Amino acid sequence: MAASTGTFRVTLLKSGIGFDKTQKDTLRGLGLLRRHRVVELKDTPSARGMVYKVRHLVKVVEAKDIKKPTAFKGAIVVPGPRTEPKAKKAAKETKSKGKKAAKSSSKK
Repeated sequence: MAASTGTFRVTLLKSGIGFDKTQKDTLRGLGLLRRHRVVELKDTPSARGMVYKVRHLVKVVEAKDIKKPTAFKGAIVVPGPRTEPKAKKAAKETKSKGKKAAKSSSKK
């Protein structure tokens, strides 16, 4: 990530199809090849001019409005099935069996 000063992010909202070739080339020069892609650019006059040329196709977000990701320590946690201690698991199974038996006897 770049520093919070001197950069901004540009998102391509609308495709360049149907627009002038120079606007398509400008999008390519900005690095916006597909819709909903985000590019972080240095805040220079040339970048501002390019964004101004295709302002009807893009959305600009200031760098100070960007939420920085928090750093994490350790392994990446992947969501998956929850693991419970065996005692709790066994207690839940016996409860559910009792409820199923009660339901089946009430249906008959």
